[in-house]
Amino acid sequence: MLQTNNPYQWLEDLINSLPELPKERRNFFDISGFPSWENVNSNFLAFYLQENEQHNFKKLFFNSLLDCISIKINGDRLDNKTCDCKEDQPLIFKKENFDSPFSVYREYTTLKGGRIDLLIESESNDSETEAKEEDQDQKEDWAIIIENKIYHELKNDLNDYWNTVKAKNKIGIVLSQGKTNLEQYNLNNGIEYITITHKELVNTIESNLSEYFLEADDRHLLFLKEYFLNIKNLYKNYNPEHIMKEQLIQFHNEHSNIVKLLDVNTKLLEYVNKSSIKAFNKLGCKPNTNSIGTKSKHFYFDQKNELFNSRGWDKSVTDNFRFYVDMNRLRFKNEYQCMFEIFGKNHKEFGNKLIKALEENDINFPKHFKTEVQGGNNQTHLMWIKFNMNDLESKDYSKIVFEELKKRFTVSKELDVLDIVFNTWKTINL
Repeated sequence: MLQTNNPYQWLEDLINSLPELPKERRNFFDISGFPSWENVNSNFLAFYLQENEQHNFKKLFFNSLLDCISIKINGDRLDNKTCDCKEDQPLIFKKENFDSPFSVYREYTTLKGGRIDLLIESESNDSETEAKEEDQDQKEDWAIIIENKIYHELKNDLNDYWNTVKAKNKIGIVLSQGKTNLEQYNLNNGIEYITITHKELVNTIESNLSEYFLEADDRHLLFLKEYFLNIKNLYKNYNPEHIMKEQLIQFHNEHSNIVKLLDVNTKLLEYVNKSSIKAFNKLGCKPNTNSIGTKSKHFYFDQKNELFNSRGWDKSVTDNFRFYVDMNRLRFKNEYQCMFEIFGKNHKEFGNKLIKALEENDINFPKHFKTEVQGGNNQTHLMWIKFNMNDLESKDYSKIVFEELKKRFTVSKELDVLDIVFNTWKTINL
């Protein structure tokens, strides 16, 4: 039946106006339980910064790191985009000064007993042979100090890090999620630290990947993709407060309507509870609780029920069976669902025996019964009962439920399936 006026139009408008929180696709780091562990992130970077490892990315990570440093210090001169200095000014940071074989260290011990997360250092020449005159212009030794931060404040002694590393050319990096104010750490003159975000580094690696793609190991391309996704997810979750604040303001604006809706929601839960209790009473069952506000219920066969006595059921048998109904979902779905199940000690063993015995009787048994029993720790599901509530406009809720349940427990006469189940139970428990 069509309605000319929709009393819940405000709700649709509210939902459409709510800002959405960023949605994430799960990745390997997230599933493994360490999406934001700094040690895991540092281990990953240490491996991929090494030029000759199995990944075959060569210097992809290292060169991308140098690109990030150059842009931070010199400005972007590569494509003449956003340059922080004039074209005729000398470059402060020269990537060619860092173009020599290097080693990558994790948790490098400092003079004061601290730990540098990552240290990239040029490999020194320990030969006692005097350098030849023509080699005097060889490149100077260099080092890159990296402090890695994810969701943590910077409280490290950066001066200690700097003084520990002996190199003519060196640069310190705080790798973090946002800009870090390095002035507050009172760094000595001549100490050069900059902030690079994980996202900036990942974006640069992604941009440079095409140069290394063909030779890269396929497995590590997959790992790299997961790493990219993990870093981007960290930034999506970095500061969702402003979105939640906007949602809260919207709720404030619709306060009276939301209160009314919540009240209707409570009353509907009570309604489906009452209707289910009424329907199952006609099946000879009572609920585990008479509360009409519960979100789920078990229904047990009741010895005091008129149907129970008229059928002559044996309580020692019926006490092994029950129905389970998720009341909560009945308000939101035009579909009724419940489980007919065995519960208690050895429920799975008896469930298998019962299904087998019923199949051997060859009585045109309802297809709704399971041929393989399933369930939890204390119950085995025998029948999954599901039906639509399409006649709700013309019929009472409890009447629809009882009629649909009755269909599933009737073969030749009303509710005789229950009689057959209980009698078969006796044969397997002699």
